[in-house]
Amino acid sequence: MENVNDWLPELLELGKTIITTIGKGIAENLPQIMGVAQDILTTVGGAIGDNIDVILDKGIEIVLKLIQGIGNKLPDLIPKAIEIIEKIATTLLEHLPEIVAVGIDLLQKLALGIIQAIPDLLATLMRVVNTVKNTFLNLVGQLPRWRFTINHKL
Repeated sequence: MENVNDWLPELLELGKTIITTIGKGIAENLPQIMGVAQDILTTVGGAIGDNIDVILDKGIEIVLKLIQGIGNKLPDLIPKAIEIIEKIATTLLEHLPEIVAVGIDLLQKLALGIIQAIPDLLATLMRVVNTVKNTFLNLVGQLPRWRFTINHKL
């Protein structure tokens, strides 16, 4: 058995030659290839245009058969849907105590969080009130100057 390293360079060279030859062949024959491609597209486009009525009829037929198939299976689907809904309802009812317990736990934690946040909320509210009060007093204190400025400009 030969070593892979012995024949790998030859294999790579052969691959390179094949790819180069294909590329040259495409490049040399590109005008003919483009002409054939154009002929194919023209023929296909013409065939579609000539048969558009048949294509549309078959499309409508497919949609109608699909609707008919769904309609035929609807009697089988309705009991399955009811069965799924019943299973969901049964599962919810079976786990209702756990669901209620989790809901109560969440409400208790929410209430506790709100109660714990009240001191921070009050402190923030007091800062807002003080800021509004100080801003208002500052503006009121500047009223005589504004009045003088307004009268002076008139």
